[in-house]
Amino acid sequence: MKRYLLLAIVGLSFITVQFDIKKVVDKLTAYSLKNPQEKIFIHFDKPNYSTGETIWFKSYLVDAYANEPITISKVIYVELLNSALKPINQKTLRVEKGGAAGEFLLPDSLSPGTYHVRAYSNWMRNSDEAFFYRNSFKVLKTQVEEESSNPSIEPRVAFFPEGGDLIDGVASIVAVKATDQFGNGIVVNGTVKNSEGADITTFETDERGFGALIVTPNKKEQLTSETIFNQQSYAIELPEVKESGYAIRVLNNYQSEKITITVTAKNKSLAGSGLVAHHSGEVFYSVLNEGDDEAFAVRLDRNDFPSGICHITFFDPDGIPQAERLLYANYPRTKEVSLGKNDSYGNRAAVSLEIGVRDSLIGNIASNLSVSITPQDLVQYPEFNENIVNYLMFTSDLVGTVVDPGYYLQKNKASFRSMDLLLMTQGWRRFNWEEVLTYDEKGTPNFWAEDGIIFSGQVMDYFKRDLPRESQVSLSILDNQLGFVQGETDEQGRFFFSGNDFYDSTDLLFQAKRKLKKDGKFRNDVFIELDQQAKPTINNSFFTPFPSLKPEKKETYLVEKEKMEKIERAFNFDKDAIMLDAVEVTGTKVIVNDPFESPFKIYGEPTGRIVADSIMRGVAMISIFDLFRRLPGVRVFGSFPNQSIQIGGPGSINSSTDPLYLLDGINISAEVVNSIPPTSVSHVDILDRADAAIYGSQGANGVVAIYSKTGLGVTDKEPKNMGILNHSHPGYTQVREFFSPNYEVPLDIHAKPDFRTTLYWNPTLILEGDSTSTAVFYTSDQKGKFDVIIQGITVDGTPVFLRDTLVVE
Repeated sequence: MKRYLLLAIVGLSFITVQFDIKKVVDKLTAYSLKNPQEKIFIHFDKPNYSTGETIWFKSYLVDAYANEPITISKVIYVELLNSALKPINQKTLRVEKGGAAGEFLLPDSLSPGTYHVRAYSNWMRNSDEAFFYRNSFKVLKTQVEEESSNPSIEPRVAFFPEGGDLIDGVASIVAVKATDQFGNGIVVNGTVKNSEGADITTFETDERGFGALIVTPNKKEQLTSETIFNQQSYAIELPEVKESGYAIRVLNNYQSEKITITVTAKNKSLAGSGLVAHHSGEVFYSVLNEGDDEAFAVRLDRNDFPSGICHITFFDPDGIPQAERLLYANYPRTKEVSLGKNDSYGNRAAVSLEIGVRDSLIGNIASNLSVSITPQDLVQYPEFNENIVNYLMFTSDLVGTVVDPGYYLQKNKASFRSMDLLLMTQGWRRFNWEEVLTYDEKGTPNFWAEDGIIFSGQVMDYFKRDLPRESQVSLSILDNQLGFVQGETDEQGRFFFSGNDFYDSTDLLFQAKRKLKKDGKFRNDVFIELDQQAKPTINNSFFTPFPSLKPEKKETYLVEKEKMEKIERAFNFDKDAIMLDAVEVTGTKVIVNDPFESPFKIYGEPTGRIVADSIMRGVAMISIFDLFRRLPGVRVFGSFPNQSIQIGGPGSINSSTDPLYLLDGINISAEVVNSIPPTSVSHVDILDRADAAIYGSQGANGVVAIYSKTGLGVTDKEPKNMGILNHSHPGYTQVREFFSPNYEVPLDIHAKPDFRTTLYWNPTLILEGDSTSTAVFYTSDQKGKFDVIIQGITVDGTPVFLRDTLVVE
């Protein structure tokens, strides 16, 4: 990771310097090294959806400083939230080569309206929630008339002095930000007046709500703005004027090769003060002022600034940060995305797109890309839509929502001015200076970086639950593959297992034994408690309440979606079914009082059955296997807590003897069976291989069906075996594959009309070395122009984006 560091001395006077600027630089450098920042960007297959569709997405996780796809986290969480910001779905995704694909199915029963996606890694929770990834979009629904909403606009106008404060007698630039209640910029104009009502200056905001004014404030007077919006006047006070303090001024002209930073003091000393400049926490410039004038200035070459948002902080002679300013010096470096295609294609025609990413100096470069293709007639991409370049290089470092993010990186004078004003009104808060200056390198983070699925917890005495026990702990990952790890707790009984990888719901077995100091033997009289980590809170101020969607585009989308639904109903109808007129069915409910009937029971009479209470009266049983011993044809092997059974002889081709275990109808492992207390069991049914045919190959060795007294499995309120804890974990989310028909070989299903709202989606287009890659698919029955959106990240951390057009005639 490249670092910049320049230490300069300003002024000719020689005085005693109180402020150690090197200490600040060292503190920030140490903090950045120990607390590397991460960013997530998500590429969606399209910007709006309807119920019954699937949201396809690709997540990119990168280092916040260099944007390289090399981070300390390998797991991310992506949440789907409804309009009330309640989570309705969550994906746990494994990150490979900086990316992870996923999808959310939007059921037909979903209410139309605004929905949101939030994404983060566990490590990102150590920083402000404002820097999680967020996006908002509309979900439409056919045959539903949504309530028209034309809320009255409430103007919100705020004034932001450059550097933070208005200082008596010091000329300052004041940025103006005017928005409606939803955060959209509005055009206002106004006049700033003093306490006596005299006009001081005027201002006007542009269509994005930004404006500026210059004022020399007087401590004795309160400045007030008379702001005009929709022919109505609003009186808004400017910030309070301070009698003394510091003001920072940045001259950052669009075409100038120099950037000038000036600090002015009023009734304060500048001797021994300093400036520190950093990008995402990485220091690239620092300056110590040894002069005692009322102002000092530095002129810097623009080329010495890194790309992206830079943060300038002024420290007074006591080392206290007093003023700060954000600026954008250099646009991001770019690499060209190449797209090889034909001028046009026919319906249901084969398409082969050759895609590459080219560096002007070294040629094609390895990249991780995603591709979406959607019809322009149906899908509306806003003119200045968010993409991976403007997000990673600009808006991801700002608190709050930025409307039209693509506008600010257009490389023209107007957009550059708007961007500078935006940076004066929307702050950067990945850390605060108090946190940095008091940082203790020996401290531990609140949230771990996950290199895989993590399990942590504590081992306590089984009988004295408040007494930690230093123990040996093992974790067995069950189901299809047996994984086993083992470790030691610390003195407080704490344990930590990281780097576990498995998909979908998986049964786990934790076992703990404490070592006796006097003879070195082990005892299992301990209790295992897993840590439960709550989800991060949700702040509604970080989400867009009403994302825009043009009415005519919405109407077209719904018409086409309704047509597609009719096609699905027509072609998915069972041709062998016979439609009947309405039939009324009458009868008498027969109630059978069978104590062994259960909603989980799908077989008839079992081969054998045993009722637990009839056996356990007056009989001591260590485990449930003591019940199994009493069943005919059943053999029990091993000793507690590692026992197994055999029903008859080996029955499967791999000679395994393990039967299928069911607990209230749920498939469980032998290890879980070992942990079931006999007192919690109602009865057990045994099916031999012949009677277990209904379970297919899973019942090749017979079935053991265990029924609990509650009918809810073994709950946490029931006693657990000493030293054993069974746990089920959802694992990583398996990702479905996007369906793309192949019209090369004719099939009956091809008689169905094809009007896909997403023509093509590929979340894992990987370019290796200096190669290109090919995206192959077929067009649909729809003619017209299609948007081709390609986004991704190169191996050296350059975000890339391309929007092109595919023509179907």
